[in-house]
Amino acid sequence: MKNIVLLFLTLLVGNIRISTAAFTKITYSHTSRLQQQQIQQDFLRQGFYWRNSILLAERQPDFEENGCFNPQLRRVMAGVASLGALETAYLTWNKLSESPNEIDLCNTLGGSCSDVLNGPYSLVPSTNIPLSAIGLLAYTMTALVAAAPLIGMLDVEKEKAENGNRILLLMLGTGLGTFSVFLMSLLYGVLHQSCLYCLASATLSITLCSCVWLGGVLPENDENNEATISTTTDSVTNPQFPRSRALQAGMYSFLASVVASILLFASVDDSFAETTSASEKSAPPQITTHSSAQAVKVGKELKALNAQMYGAFWCSHCYDQKQTLGQEAFTSSVAYIECAKDGVDSQSQLCKEQGIPGYPTWVIGGQQFPGESDLEELQEIIQKVKGSK
Repeated sequence: MKNIVLLFLTLLVGNIRISTAAFTKITYSHTSRLQQQQIQQDFLRQGFYWRNSILLAERQPDFEENGCFNPQLRRVMAGVASLGALETAYLTWNKLSESPNEIDLCNTLGGSCSDVLNGPYSLVPSTNIPLSAIGLLAYTMTALVAAAPLIGMLDVEKEKAENGNRILLLMLGTGLGTFSVFLMSLLYGVLHQSCLYCLASATLSITLCSCVWLGGVLPENDENNEATISTTTDSVTNPQFPRSRALQAGMYSFLASVVASILLFASVDDSFAETTSASEKSAPPQITTHSSAQAVKVGKELKALNAQMYGAFWCSHCYDQKQTLGQEAFTSSVAYIECAKDGVDSQSQLCKEQGIPGYPTWVIGGQQFPGESDLEELQEIIQKVKGSK
């Protein structure tokens, strides 16, 4: 029965189409030449209208009732950037914390996150600011810019504000992606290490960069003024040509990231960033300071407690810790454990077994005390260990 009904409907529709075509042909044949020309022009106008409508729809980005560009893409970018912000916030907190107690997932799986996150490239040059803090700032800004029109932080009815938002989003995504590519090159080409946290962050950054360049974030120029676009700088600075300004802004962001990458690479002293092959081993820099009377006293007490200091040859904080104690106190009183795989007398496996969270880490009386300490702080640690016995 169902097949019979479908057949009937098919024949009915076919008859209607044939009848309509026949009626149109009969009607057209009985009109005057002038009327026939008018009908042809109407058909042409309708054809141009639908063709232009389709092209315009293909060129225009996805807009919803609230008027902002591609809300779905914005939600995705805000979500990805939020994940990046959470990761870098955790790494920043762990880096700044005086007693980090992270469970090193990378070391558990055979990686070397501690080596990388406490390595020579983990800080902003000439400061104690963790590099992850800059990533936290960039991810947070990206999430806010992407979500701004969705949460009412941007007047989407103003085209200038919407275009400015998209250009800023383009700059942030470009900068994150470019800098992440550099960091990955540094990770595998210079440090010869692997780090799941770094890989995760790079994946998020490159995803954001792909979204801004492949997702249509690049704004279109004003349709009414495209004919006036020339090779002069007016097309770049004129607000009627946001696409040109966005391309320029994206190029500036790319160049700024490249310059920042070069400065980061050049800022690390050779003694902390030696590039080694599998057959070469690197020794820590020589201690240049002499021990004070207080340092010698602290050193004797550390020796009595069989103190050990876990570190890496490239670790600047480890070097500073040695300099604080001086040659005499450190070399005669402290057992130094090299944790870097490519360091001289490396005991990286022991470092993993001990669950060393970062460098330097003191092990005194069987207790771990992560972080660099001055002489007064070392004295307090010694008294604490003695008091617990």
